[in-house]
Amino acid sequence: MVSRWWLCMVLALLTSPVVAAPGDVELSFTNGIWANAVIFTTKVRTNDNKIYIGGTFDGYNGTTIKRIARLSQTGALDTTFATAGTDGSVNAIALQPTSSA
Repeated sequence: MVSRWWLCMVLALLTSPVVAAPGDVELSFTNGIWANAVIFTTKVRTNDNKIYIGGTFDGYNGTTIKRIARLSQTGALDTTFATAGTDGSVNAIALQPTSSA
């Protein structure tokens, strides 16, 4: 038989807001199927928190994108990032400090 104390603790944990600490996995960062192959590199632009990813993928959430993409803070594909991509894999990303891309 389950004690009332244990049941109250479980309910309290399930209904309490969770605040992620630095280094914790951010569970709200979910957005469908993601990239359809390996992501080798990521870079965050700090002035607007855009996330750049590069790797061997050729699609992200069903959208054709060739090996480099820009995401929003939630993981959604930023379709305003216009690039032809590349046929080779993207192994590193560097951003210019004044970049408007």
